[in-house]
Order: sequence, then structure tokens, then C-alpha cells
Amino acid sequence: MNMNQFTQKSLEAVQNARDIATQYGSQQIEQPHLLLALVDQEGGFIPQLLTRVGLTVESFRAAARHEVELLPKVSGPGREADRIYIAPGVDKAMNQALAIAGGMKDEFVSVEHLFLALLDTAEGRLKELFRTYRVDREQVMQALAALRERLSKIAGFRCMPLPTNQNDMCWINNWHPNLDCSTVADQTRTEIETRDTMREVLAYLKEAVPVAFRHAYLYDIAPQLGYRCSYRLKGEYVMSANDFAFAKRHDDVIAWHSTICQINDCGPVEIPYRAILPQKVEGLLCPGRHLSADNVAIDWLNLIPQCVGTGQSAGVAAAVAVLDSTTTHGVDVGKVQDILVEQNVPLPRNKKFEEKDPSYRELIEDKQCGLYTNAAKAAAEQCLDAKSFRQDHNYASEEDDGQLV
Repeated sequence: MNMNQFTQKSLEAVQNARDIATQYGSQQIEQPHLLLALVDQEGGFIPQLLTRVGLTVESFRAAARHEVELLPKVSGPGREADRIYIAPGVDKAMNQALAIAGGMKDEFVSVEHLFLALLDTAEGRLKELFRTYRVDREQVMQALAALRERLSKIAGFRCMPLPTNQNDMCWINNWHPNLDCSTVADQTRTEIETRDTMREVLAYLKEAVPVAFRHAYLYDIAPQLGYRCSYRLKGEYVMSANDFAFAKRHDDVIAWHSTICQINDCGPVEIPYRAILPQKVEGLLCPGRHLSADNVAIDWLNLIPQCVGTGQSAGVAAAVAVLDSTTTHGVDVGKVQDILVEQNVPLPRNKKFEEKDPSYRELIEDKQCGLYTNAAKAAAEQCLDAKSFRQDHNYASEEDDGQLV
């Protein structure tokens, strides 16, 4: 699990859960510890969210604390001092939070994702607690959606605060669909419309979420427009959802990355050299956000790690082509792969990398390449078309019925 994907507040909640477990004599962090940490977090978003769904926070907090008090305690010589483990239920919840964040197109795991994950994975008495207080996923999602919908209405386009790994700062991400980022007119319109509504958006956040934004101010503005999806390469290979649903192997793999795709529970996918190689143009390689992928897969492949990985690979491939006096189509991909491994790039089925660190392969094999989700199973059984997959559906949820929507 990559904890760099967790915000400062969510990491703080996990640390607080550990402290609560220690305080109450538990040897491991259980789900009630994490729930109490979220509800008890000073200046946190969850108490305000619970208020929005009609709960009396103090009563719910007391009930969560009672569940913590009922957990088994370890004391005496059998207790390992200063050693607290993560219980399977919490590990499951944290992985679910990663999946939820990806499904909501959020780049980081925040406290609301952790709370939703607890709702999804709660067992036994904790599940009964949520039922008693009538807290369900749909209710919480409606509250979150209402906040986001009103925010977008004020802005005039979809926008949303995105947590950073700093406790006192967030980004406001803005989406302007159905515009052409290759034209000056649409670029200008996006720049002006976003700047025109910044202060109105900030004023609403202060009103709607005072716990977090009461003293907020505008700290920085991006110096220029950023965009993810525009024209894409038509390469020798076009990546699709099938690469994720079937863990496709490529002999010419030049990058091996986890993404935010829910089909394979954010597991690694192989990006082949052919995906940065144009079909009809020689002497050109196209790494980054415009690599060769269909309109579904590109949404999982246009983030910074993929840009870095394919960019490094393109540089090595170009150098190899020059040194061997060959073309980009004739480059020795095996040589490129070996050089990348020498640069500490992990690549599957590469002998040099396997000798260096077999743990990557062992972990992926243990996790079945992420193909334990209902959607991946359905794809394997039904040979479903890639167009059936959607980024905004949480395929990793246990409650998912495997139907591709």
C-alpha cells in the first residue's frame, strides 16, 4: 500500500487510531479505533459530514468509543511493548479507501474515503453501530454529492477541493469538458472562467465547510492551464481496458505501473514500447499523456507516474537507436529494457531485474494481478467489451455485483 497517496489528515487519523489502540491496551489497530479517530479528529471533516446527514455527533462519538472499550485488551508479559499491528479489517478498509478515491477520481485518499471504506467493510458490532444510527453509504454519498454539486453550480463547471499531503493546504481542481485544449480560444476561455469564479468558490467553502475553511485564503494560482486529455497517438499498439481486465503481458514492456483503475484494484499494468511508437512516422516517440490508448484507458494512463515512466523509456530508446544506427521502429527493445533495469526501473520477466528484486513479481502473483474484483472476473467469464468499463464505478467494492455499467 502506497501511503504517499494518503493526505496528511488521513495519515493523522491512522496515527490517532494507533494511539487509541495503545491507550486501550489493544495489540492491533481495529476498525473501531479508526472510526473513533475519524470522528474525534480535531478540525476534521467527518464530524461535519455526520452533522449534514442528521446525526448527533457527540452521541455517535460516544457509541464509537464504547465499541473501542469492548475490544480485547492485551496486558502483562505477553504484550509486545510499542508494537501495534494493523488488523486485517483495517488493512481491508485502507485498500478499499484507495479504490474509492480512484473511483471518485480523487488523486489522494482523504478522511471521507476512509469513512466510506469503513461503511463498506464494517463487520460485526461496527456494522450494527452504523445500522443503529442509520448511517449508510448512500446517505453519506448524497451529502458529499450535494456539497460538490453546489460547488460546481457556483463555479459554472465541475470543481472540487483535492487534499494535498500538507495539513493546511488543498488544491481546487477544475474540469472544463467539451473544449479543445489545442485551440487558443478554448484555452483562453478556460483561464478566464476559472479565475473569475475563484473567490466565489472560496466564499462558499467557508460557508459550507467552516471547520476546514473558516480561515482559508487564496494562497496560489497555477501559472498556466493544465490539461490531461486531448489528441492521442495512434500507435502500433492501442491500450484499452482489456490491458487492465486481463493483465495482458507485453514482450516489449517499457513501463510497469499501478494506476487508479478499479477493474484490477489499482494493480500494475504493462505499458508496451509500441504504445509510444507511431504507426506511420519514423524517428518519433510519443510518451506521456498522449500515448496510444483508447478513450477509456487513457483516463488511467495520463497521470504523472506514467508520464515519467514512458518519458524515461523514450529517452533510452532514442539513445539506443542512435548508438545502433537504427530507426525507432528497429530499435532493440531488449537492450532498452536492460538499460532501464540498470537505472532501477522495475520490469516484469526481465532476468536482470528478477535477480535484483524478485519481490515485485512475488507480490503481484500473490495479489493475482488485482484480477480478484468482480468486474475482472466478469470480463474473464463473459469476454466483455472494453467499452463496458467505466472509470467512475467502484468495481473493487465487495458489494459490486460484477455487472459492468
